Amino acid sequence: MTIIRKLIFSPETLTLPRPLPAPQALREDENIVWTRYDGLDALRHIQAFRSHDKPINSVYRMCEFICVDAPNQLMIETEYFLYRTTWRLEEIPNPDDDHPERRALLAATIESLVDAFNEKHSFGITREGAVVAQQVCPRWVEEVPAIDRLLDLVAEHEECFDSDHQRTDPYTRRNIRAHSGTIFNF
Repeated sequence: MTIIRKLIFSPETLTLPRPLPAPQALREDENIVWTRYDGLDALRHIQAFRSHDKPINSVYRMCEFICVDAPNQLMIETEYFLYRTTWRLEEIPNPDDDHPERRALLAATIESLVDAFNEKHSFGITREGAVVAQQVCPRWVEEVPAIDRLLDLVAEHEECFDSDHQRTDPYTRRNIRAHSGTIFNF
């Protein structure tokens, strides 16, 4: 089915295609993401897509971009979320995702978004010109535990930035090693 037909007949399948892949599957085959989100840059500007999109779908997309180490797409998706002025992080409902790695990745990403948005807010950056209150995490995020084994989303030959910040980093606390700093670079 072409993107145009999906946009007309089932736009919700474009905002978050199902089934959801496991993070490690994405890391092993990044083409999965590009197949899932073919034309996403253009779709973000189309009202039919935007009206069916949800905050949690955007966060899932961010997680998938983290898995395949696509910093430009992560930055664009973060900015897309920021400028959806009616979307509040604290209002993202619990997706009840039964995959522990995906759930931990979601929670860490939401925590990072809260930190990033609050940092931008402290610098006076607004959402589409509207000053917004400090962001907070949804309650369910606090209840998401670390996963049992390390989820390493960084290639063996790549370096991952190490610092004192790592001890408090939401990904590190949940036993995830990932390039996620782009969340702060929008």
